[in-house]
Amino acid sequence: NSYHKIGHVYYNQGQYQEALSMFEKSLNLRLQFLGTYHLDVATSYNLMGSVYLNQIQYDDALSMYHKSLKVRLHLLGDSHGDVANSYNNIGTVCYNQGKYDEALSMYRKSLAIRFEILHDNHADVASSYNNVGLVYRNQRKYDDALSMYKKSLEIRLKALDANHPDVATSYNNIASVYYNQGKNDEALSMFEKSLQIYLQVLGDRHPHVVNAYNNIANVYHAQGKYDDALGMFQKSHKIQLQRFGDYHLEVATSYYNMGNVYFMQSKYDTALPLFGKALKIRSERLDDDHPSVTQTKSRIAETF
Repeated sequence: NSYHKIGHVYYNQGQYQEALSMFEKSLNLRLQFLGTYHLDVATSYNLMGSVYLNQIQYDDALSMYHKSLKVRLHLLGDSHGDVANSYNNIGTVCYNQGKYDEALSMYRKSLAIRFEILHDNHADVASSYNNVGLVYRNQRKYDDALSMYKKSLEIRLKALDANHPDVATSYNNIASVYYNQGKNDEALSMFEKSLQIYLQVLGDRHPHVVNAYNNIANVYHAQGKYDDALGMFQKSHKIQLQRFGDYHLEVATSYYNMGNVYFMQSKYDTALPLFGKALKIRSERLDDDHPSVTQTKSRIAETF
């Protein structure tokens, strides 16, 4: 139990390697004293899966989540909230691997259980609708995605505070679909709602705030409002520099985005150094054939 609790502290601090070490020690003790089929063992597998997921070690995450699911199914049957959570977690790994059909299958299983055992307006049901929407959006089934996102938002507005971060995420996701559909005014309105909540609840240096600035900038860019877009990208860039320093891939993206605005304004002398900074970071951190590297090289060639 002590290893488990210490692991949780490390996990919440984002110290994933230390968390993994503690969770492994906890798991070994639980297997030794409780046997394979015990809910605490399932919990250990699940937590280790979440660590691997955050470390982008998807195969390891999937292995742990499946082990957890097997124990939970054996002990709890197939209509329990913990089983729904396992299906949801497996779906999230598949989603991150780009295996959208598999992700959709898992998310739907999770949703079906949650819908059966929880009331219609439960936050977990909203999360399931949201996750199904994420898959549809990546499959470019925008109307289906919008339907799911709106269901999720409707529940979240009833189940949560109006300024809850999950409500902001719903606004953000709905806005993303509108943006994909070319409905820029609707997208902008939703992105701005999302940003206001994130700023109020999470503060002005949170990754969600950075993401919101970038999303608003992209809408302005699509509308040809380049000065407004640049202002948003610069806000995002300032936060990224404070968080990561000058040699991080997120910072490279900021340089590229700002350069791209200047490029669209035909301010090539200003754009070129920004593309150069982006390329320097990306070339050091990524393979030569990575799309981000080739994209930046292509833009530099066009600028010349």
